[in-house]
Amino acid sequence: MARKTGGAFVGVEIEGLSAFIRGASKADKSIKSNLRKAGKETAEMLASRTRARASGPWASVYDGLRAASALYPTIALRGSGVYRSTKRGRKNVKNSDIFFGAEFGGRARNTTMQFLPHLGKTGYAFWPTVRNSRGAIAEHYLNVLDEVIDALDEGDTGISKSGG
Repeated sequence: MARKTGGAFVGVEIEGLSAFIRGASKADKSIKSNLRKAGKETAEMLASRTRARASGPWASVYDGLRAASALYPTIALRGSGVYRSTKRGRKNVKNSDIFFGAEFGGRARNTTMQFLPHLGKTGYAFWPTVRNSRGAIAEHYLNVLDEVIDALDEGDTGISKSGG
């Protein structure tokens, strides 16, 4: 399900997911916390795959990717941290500034010559990982949701980690 909460968003469509989450949230008060666990677990899987794919001089900026606690799998970047510059006298640059250059490239201006060539919306690590993992994202999230449903059927609202 495509969700936009303020920056870029990924559209991995799972038909009927929004309706299920709305209905389940009304049916059981503890379901939201379990759904957040499912979303976070799936996002952690994607973030680790992205970090494994990242390479080159800017790979360390991908260490700032983290799974956010949300009803849907959501990844955030710790963007307010200062990226250490190797040049003296330079102003401090934020991780978020480096992330977009590392992910999408640059070289259109003098200030972006340090990045790989611009690829448009293609990306170098995060977006290719998302595109290649769409099936795994949906499958993993649905497996964890199945655990939530099974736990509700049994009267237990806890979910177990399903690996991934």
